[in-house]
Amino acid sequence: MRALSMKVITEDEYRNAVVQLVEAGLEFLSVSPDLLVSSLRGANGLTLPPAFVKLASRLGGKKAELPSHVQVALNTTVRALQDETLPWTLRQAVLGHLLERIITDRTPEEITGIMATFVQRDPWRGTDQSIASYVMDWLRGHFIMLQRATQSPRAKKKKR
Repeated sequence: MRALSMKVITEDEYRNAVVQLVEAGLEFLSVSPDLLVSSLRGANGLTLPPAFVKLASRLGGKKAELPSHVQVALNTTVRALQDETLPWTLRQAVLGHLLERIITDRTPEEITGIMATFVQRDPWRGTDQSIASYVMDWLRGHFIMLQRATQSPRAKKKKR
């Protein structure tokens, strides 16, 4: 990161080096929205670029510092959705893949909080490009029901 900030290496060289570290099995790497977004540059197909998938693999999981990982995923999503050079389907795939990564090994309560963060910070709420609409459809499509996790303890007792 220091070499990049000092302009000793290019963004492409830095991204390639981090991807190689992921391929070598390093678990604890700093992955930023800038790095993830740069891995999408020039993509024009309907599948996520391999570099993006490898870099995103470092988000989520039991050992993740959840608030940080959610923020990286959300900021990456917003920037990807704003990038009109990317096909719309690919932009949606970015969001879907990041959601999958950050909910891995999380409790229903944590997943509810993650999804709430995406919905609450949606800059396009109420439009065709709404993150909130996509998240709700994504949850439904993945058969994830958060209603139980978001009910009050009192409502749960009444059901019994």
